[in-house]
Amino acid sequence: MNHFKLKSLIFYGTTIGFVLLIFKAVTVYGETRLSAAPPIAGTYRLLPSKNSPCLGNNPRLAIEQSGIYLLGTLSIEGQQVPLDGRFRGENFRLQGRSSPGKSCGDEIVMEAIARDKKISGTLQDIPVTFEKESIPTADSSTGH
Repeated sequence: MNHFKLKSLIFYGTTIGFVLLIFKAVTVYGETRLSAAPPIAGTYRLLPSKNSPCLGNNPRLAIEQSGIYLLGTLSIEGQQVPLDGRFRGENFRLQGRSSPGKSCGDEIVMEAIARDKKISGTLQDIPVTFEKESIPTADSSTGH
């Protein structure tokens, strides 16, 4: 039993204890200071308001989410404008490029906040509010 020397046991015990202490500190920090971005993935329709003519009739915003990163598609007058962005706190920003010559301009920028199944903010400096569309379930479509 000469394999277990006192110096080796103290060294390895201290090293393991130090690693466990660091793990505990990081875990406590993460649980108290960090939070996940709110889930906002889905399809949204623009609520009626006095909007710019560049938004056209019945624009739709589809958002896919991976953590703080967002991918979106803004459907305006049959044109699909790809957008990408990310959360910064509880706010998010989406931006992309539309086809040249469209009345909204080449660069599309949306800054907004999501609350209660609504997205409120600005799109091309125009105040807008989008409402999440509910997805019909199989039971509701068959009438059972």
